[in-house]
Amino acid sequence: RNDLTELRTLDLSFNNISSMPVGLLERTPHVQELYLIGLSLTRLMIPDKIRLKDLLMLDARMNHLDVVGFQ
Repeated sequence: RNDLTELRTLDLSFNNISSMPVGLLERTPHVQELYLIGLSLTRLMIPDKIRLKDLLMLDARMNHLDVVGFQ
């Protein structure tokens, strides 16, 4: 198992991703910068159970987002 708990920057930009990788966010609780640029996202819903208390910056430019929030 990979330990990603100390990861601070996560850049998934310009990949073939069409939904939020919730499982990955669960394993990166201390991420400070999250880059989701140029994906195929239409929704950016983060489950309430995921605590991104250290998140300082979220960049989701160049997507087709209709809905953004927590669920």
